Amino acid sequence: MYKIAGVIVRLEGLNSSYISHRMKNYKIEAGDNVSADLNIHFKENNCIVVPAGRDFRRLDAWYWIDRGSEGYSAVKQYSKYRATLIRADIDRQCKNAVIEYVDIKDHLDVTTDYLLHFVLGDIFAFCQTEHHAAVLHSAAVAYQGQAVLFSAPSETGKSTHAGLWKQFYGDDITLFNDDTPVVRECDGSLFACGSPWSGKTEINENREYPLKGIVFLKQAQTNTIRKLSTVEAAVKLLNETRKPVFEALMDKHMEVLNNIITKTPVYELGCTISREAVDLVKDTLFQE
Repeated sequence: MYKIAGVIVRLEGLNSSYISHRMKNYKIEAGDNVSADLNIHFKENNCIVVPAGRDFRRLDAWYWIDRGSEGYSAVKQYSKYRATLIRADIDRQCKNAVIEYVDIKDHLDVTTDYLLHFVLGDIFAFCQTEHHAAVLHSAAVAYQGQAVLFSAPSETGKSTHAGLWKQFYGDDITLFNDDTPVVRECDGSLFACGSPWSGKTEINENREYPLKGIVFLKQAQTNTIRKLSTVEAAVKLLNETRKPVFEALMDKHMEVLNNIITKTPVYELGCTISREAVDLVKDTLFQE
């Protein structure tokens, strides 16, 4: 069993040294009094069937299907091989999921375990709405015991900027996730939490910190920072959070985002790759 951002996850049907390695910092003992918030069962199936449903929608590499009272399904299809390689079935309460998969060694240039690790992350992220939390595409930095999340579209430089904090402030900085930290509420306060999914790197730690602020980055010739309006913050958060595609869940997701905006300052930083950019954020957030 694993505990990720306050959610206890039980994995069954999978014996993967790679996934065990990537998840090791989040492992907990499965005692008699420990019950899982999310149960995920893996099952190899070389003939995956796409389920019927009333609503088919595509988001990123997934096709999502609403199966009514039976729950939700998601499939990954690879047209090059005319095959469905992954199917995930999730119940309506987002408490139980079954992931069926094809051994992809003859299909793709990555291992089955590598793919399943990221599939697991996608299913975990989908279920976060029901846990009143959200996964934000960002690099997570802790300073003075509080978290700052730097978000931006891919290849904009969020990891580079987060790395500058470590470069200039050394041991005062903890980089606790490089790609997909979780923002959750606990006792009325918001926390940024590490997760085992950190993009192309393994920069992640099982830690959580009070959320000090969220900063959206854009490349610029000079360093400037401004606080975003509620509407601006909502648009940017919606673009960079892992969001559900179905209306009922999207309403709940928007409630989570509204809670974040209400309780956390959200900024836009136009920046160069420099210490000046780091200090501008630090002075703005930590000297208010």
